[in-house]
Amino acid sequence: MKRLISFPGIGRFLSVLVRWEADNIHRFPDAKNFVSYTGLAPSTYASSSRLVHGPLTKQGNKWLGWAFIEAVTPAVRSPDFIRDQYIKVKSRRGTKRGCLTNIMLVRVG
Repeated sequence: MKRLISFPGIGRFLSVLVRWEADNIHRFPDAKNFVSYTGLAPSTYASSSRLVHGPLTKQGNKWLGWAFIEAVTPAVRSPDFIRDQYIKVKSRRGTKRGCLTNIMLVRVG
């Protein structure tokens, strides 16, 4: 939990919530699987050679998804890697909390 608290935007409450909802983090082979488990991965529609990414799936653990979305706002205000990524995403796609949440999750995983 000490490592979780060290991330911008994640305090005591969210670190405890993430710890108990995710259980053993080592059961996920990589960060992508953890992102899918939280329900914050974008949906994907594929047909022939066409691939379209849609809105967040929201089919994972609702408490983990809520925790990471809540952590986004304070995280982008801190001078850190996450803020730099936020500026890049915002310049390309506009303000998208889901995209930024995935950046946070990849860093945690």
